[in-house]
Amino acid sequence: MVIASAPGKVILFGEHAVVYGKPAIAMAIDKRIYVETNFAELTAPKSSIYDDKYIKQSINIVLKKADEMGIDCDRKIDIKIKNELPIRSGLGSSGALSVALIKSLSSLLGLDLNKEDIAKMGWEVERNVQGFSSGLDPFVSTYGGIIYYKDGHFQRLNIDDTRLNFLIIHSGENSSTKEMVKKVARLKTQFPKIVSKIFDSIEEITEEAVSIFKSSICDEERLGHLMSINQGLLESLGVSTPKLSSLFYESLKSGALGAKITGSGGGGCLISLYPSEIDTFTNQGFVSNESLIRTSIYKGLKYKGLKNGVKIEDLSRISDSWFTNQGL
Repeated sequence: MVIASAPGKVILFGEHAVVYGKPAIAMAIDKRIYVETNFAELTAPKSSIYDDKYIKQSINIVLKKADEMGIDCDRKIDIKIKNELPIRSGLGSSGALSVALIKSLSSLLGLDLNKEDIAKMGWEVERNVQGFSSGLDPFVSTYGGIIYYKDGHFQRLNIDDTRLNFLIIHSGENSSTKEMVKKVARLKTQFPKIVSKIFDSIEEITEEAVSIFKSSICDEERLGHLMSINQGLLESLGVSTPKLSSLFYESLKSGALGAKITGSGGGGCLISLYPSEIDTFTNQGFVSNESLIRTSIYKGLKYKGLKNGVKIEDLSRISDSWFTNQGL
């Protein structure tokens, strides 16, 4: 038996543009997906909670790798999953699931995969399921932390003694990455020069954010302004919704330095940046809007503790009651 886990993520800058070779900045979050794999004589009942396509593709790619390495596996695999992430929300649940499953199953089979192998295999899973993928989600879930990503290459952004105070708010609407990427692709086909300039502007915002992250003192106010500008460009691409737009303005009224969609849009989550000196939101008045409090997923999400990417879990601290059977 092997249990592995991988974190979800938020995209701070660059979604959609990253699909077309532009850079993006993403951050792991402190909510994870846990996957237990074990050999089984009989398969467990299937569940419809998760998209089986990601599970099956992850299994197939690991078995293919095992075959290439001369390791035979003709036994049935029992899979159990615990998910702390809301699905179809822009928080990278599919990427985290694939990465955690690849790590768990490959370790069960005795494959010695490094993080680069796992990230690239997770990327292949997304391409096989979606037909396209920037690769951002599986790389963040594999390596953790805050990363600058472009075309399968990444750079970790080390932020020392800086607290990034985020509120992640769920719109209550499901998000489909595949449909949103198709929607932007159609817009780009219709207005190629205009959309390309929008992507260029998103790239400039991302690069400006990198310079802030790399500076000795993180200018949170400037970072917040960049997030809001990025949101405006995402609005122009048509990937926001009335609910997300409303939450954006409510966040600013509640004291946020900036806010934007995280992920593909069309639903899912909004991420707002608040001043770092605020330790909690509700008892110091910075989020007085009750709708934000009710729909928030994580209050006061800090960078500290988010550096862990995919990892093998200590079996002694995990009980069977955590998991949902996913026999295949």
